[in-house]
Amino acid sequence: MRSRVSIVVIALCLIFGMAAAVYAAPLTDTENHWAKELINAWVEKGLISGYEDGTFRPDNNITRAEFMALVNRAFNYQEKAEIDYKDVADTAWYADAVKIARAAGYISGYEDDTMKPDNPISRQEAATIIMKILRLEENTSGADKFNDAAGIPAWSKGAVGAVASAGIMGGYPDGTFKAANLIKRAEAVVALDKALSSKVDVIYDKAGTYGPASGSEEIKGNVIISAAKVNLQNLVIEGNLTIDKAVGDGDVHLKQVTVKGDTYIYGGGKDSVYFIDSQTGRTYVLKDDGPIRIVVSGTTEINEIIAQSGVTVEEVDLAGEGIEGITIDKKVDGNIEINLKGVNVESLKINTAGVTVRTDGDTVIDKLAVNKKADFRGSGTIKYAYINADGVTFEKMPEKYEVAEGVKPPTIYRPSSGGGGISKVAVSAISVEGVAKVGETLTAKVTPTGATVNYQWQARADDGTTWDDIADATSKTYILSENEVGKLIRVKVTGTGNYTGTKTSV
Repeated sequence: MRSRVSIVVIALCLIFGMAAAVYAAPLTDTENHWAKELINAWVEKGLISGYEDGTFRPDNNITRAEFMALVNRAFNYQEKAEIDYKDVADTAWYADAVKIARAAGYISGYEDDTMKPDNPISRQEAATIIMKILRLEENTSGADKFNDAAGIPAWSKGAVGAVASAGIMGGYPDGTFKAANLIKRAEAVVALDKALSSKVDVIYDKAGTYGPASGSEEIKGNVIISAAKVNLQNLVIEGNLTIDKAVGDGDVHLKQVTVKGDTYIYGGGKDSVYFIDSQTGRTYVLKDDGPIRIVVSGTTEINEIIAQSGVTVEEVDLAGEGIEGITIDKKVDGNIEINLKGVNVESLKINTAGVTVRTDGDTVIDKLAVNKKADFRGSGTIKYAYINADGVTFEKMPEKYEVAEGVKPPTIYRPSSGGGGISKVAVSAISVEGVAKVGETLTAKVTPTGATVNYQWQARADDGTTWDDIADATSKTYILSENEVGKLIRVKVTGTGNYTGTKTSV
């Protein structure tokens, strides 16, 4: 039994006709349309709009790019993947939509390395996308009820049967599905409305242990953890798992949890996100500020960690495959630090500049691909490295490496201490964000981003000279109380781990 859980249905916001202005007045061409009630209901809620001439054009076709854009909005997909399609220019309006769709994993393009974004999308293509989004099982027999089942291609028949059996897409009055027909705007609204209604989020927003003590419980939709000290156990999550920003610097434990979708880590601190005897696919690290520590143990298997912010990764008492690969792929080049402790991975890829990777002596990287300038510190073993960027440095050189044509070879980093260990990085600044009002939250921002530090909030009288430590105020955030009225507040940070130095905000 799940206790203290919230269920929410994701709202859908569609924008059709990317090149046209939208019009919010009552529609003039839906009065006699079969989908009139749903279309008008969405218009009243502000979810969709018509064109500036007052029409909705419910029977118009939708391009593949437009369908991707509305799916991304509907299911709140935001992460982007690197793409290299010959027909998707980076300046095209749909470039981001394609990148997001590719990252979400519901579309991959054609064998000739094209996406054909301007082509109208067919009903069978839409069915395939919806099947992947909802993670439905292929069901070829589910398509046999249609009179034209024999004409449905083998590549799409399982998807057509899956969405038909789930009640997401139906056939026509004549008993056919018409898989190759182009899907209309009204049909897209109806299909995605049904898809959204079948996909719910389970939210754990209070500390506690959730999931059965033995056996296994299946959750069909997505799961969101929005509080610290949440422990999940013996769960199979069919959708995505999100560890929300609301977790802050707290800890989360996942024990015997299988995530069939993607995992997104926006919250968690140096006290860790623990994966114990668990299985996940792509696991994104996306915390805006401060470090996240991921601890992997037991029979845990993680297909890939995609770090877009600083992270410490540890493998402890591992009995399974552990982490297969790690990709550093921040959206914007900038300083980011990755710490690997006792980690044995098949591959590590660096796709963003300004990365420092620190390894201990128990870390082994089978294959390293460096596509942007990066620094490697520590005594970990790198068996093979492919260097595809200038300015790469190693404290311990790879056993073997290859340099791309026209690229400068890597250089050896010599720690100034002469001791052969990992050099310390100075904490250079600390600032405070927030409004100075009772009940408001102040947030400390440390430089460099991702530095591991100890926090201590302090107060003094406006006319005083002595700063006093505030009891139990040792986290990155502090909520102002009545006790601080008329006082000055500051935060003091002291570097820990690979960081050194003490700074105050005043």
